[in-house]
Amino acid sequence: HGIRVVFWLSSKSADEEARMNFQHAHRNYADVSAEPYSGPSYVPTRIFFGAGSAQQLTPIVSRELDAVGARRPLLITGRSGTSKPWMKDIGNLATAVGGEVAVNDTPNPTFESIGRLAARARDMDADFIVAIGGGSVIDAAKAVAAQIAGGRELSALLADKDPNMPALPLIAVPTTAGTGSEVTPSASIWDSEQHLKFSLAGKNLFPRVAVVDPALTLSLPPAVAAGTALDALSHGIETCFSVNATDESIGRALIAVRLVNDRMEARMSAACTDADVTAIARASLEAGLGIAKGQTTISHAISYPLTARYGIHHGHACSLSLGHLLVFNADVGTCDCLDPRGPDHVRGVATRILDALGVDSPQAGARRIQALIKAGGLELFHEIDGLDLTVIAKDVIHYDRFKNNPRAMGANDVMTFLDSIAGNEIWRKTSSSETGNE
Repeated sequence: HGIRVVFWLSSKSADEEARMNFQHAHRNYADVSAEPYSGPSYVPTRIFFGAGSAQQLTPIVSRELDAVGARRPLLITGRSGTSKPWMKDIGNLATAVGGEVAVNDTPNPTFESIGRLAARARDMDADFIVAIGGGSVIDAAKAVAAQIAGGRELSALLADKDPNMPALPLIAVPTTAGTGSEVTPSASIWDSEQHLKFSLAGKNLFPRVAVVDPALTLSLPPAVAAGTALDALSHGIETCFSVNATDESIGRALIAVRLVNDRMEARMSAACTDADVTAIARASLEAGLGIAKGQTTISHAISYPLTARYGIHHGHACSLSLGHLLVFNADVGTCDCLDPRGPDHVRGVATRILDALGVDSPQAGARRIQALIKAGGLELFHEIDGLDLTVIAKDVIHYDRFKNNPRAMGANDVMTFLDSIAGNEIWRKTSSSETGNE
């Protein structure tokens, strides 16, 4: 690829790099070459997008530190590896901005892993957070930011569900293309013992700045690249359907659906181009902008036990029921519609999703989604051995994502729905077709 996979000019020593970067510490944004990206009205995060934008991270971080009067930033990142060439430059950034580095060592952040990071933040009296990594790193950083600012334990924050909880200011730099966490006000927390997922949410969890450089995603292993692209697709489709979605958020999400549909197969191929990489990175960002307002629905609820109990990558797990959800929601009727805008609105959204997928029926949309899963070299639901549908059904009904779906699905319907997916049946009729579907 022609994209340069670097954060900063790293040919110099750390001390030389620090001196060079401190010379630029007081630059205004007008002097930063990273390109601003226009977000929706409901997202306060300032966004920089484009290949090479991460090279401007030092002046961006320095500018934000000055803006809030912070002096002790904690840089949170993931585990190092030979597939992450940008990792070597994080120490240079920490030196340049007077910060320290901590490593999130758990793929799906847990109470324990976040607790270790929070302890590090307390020890250094951190007053600012910079998250450089995938969704797990950014989510962990948000949880740390809330704990330190509020002086409270994570369990108490989750119990309170305070939308106005304080949080340290945060800059997010995603190195995967799927979660969109860099532009959302929420974080996923996992309980490894109970096999449950929790959501920490509040308006102050929106990062101050997101720096989205597609080049950083080139280091992803193929399975992770596929899973994260499918996560973006799931975000896009689910949030379009959400009862919380607005015209503005639906418009952003549909961009993501179209980009993944058009570019994922090329992104996963040996002929992948810079344009393909950039398109999927943009899809992830746009999907994140969509869920920042609309959130997600049933496919995400189903994904949680698939990840927590069976270790299936989150994005892959979301996509496994996505096609069936598309068909289910497209058949909404008056009797089971939960969206106050009515079934015509929901079916109209389904039509727009189908257009973005380049198909003309919900069943064809489901098959298209399955084709994208296979293009990523991943299994379909019915190809995965050892899944206990009864356990999964009991888990998923308790997640609040169900309340976001525009068509009602009761406890009995969940089992029927899972049965149809496990049997690779594109569609099994349920209540609305039998109770007055318009």
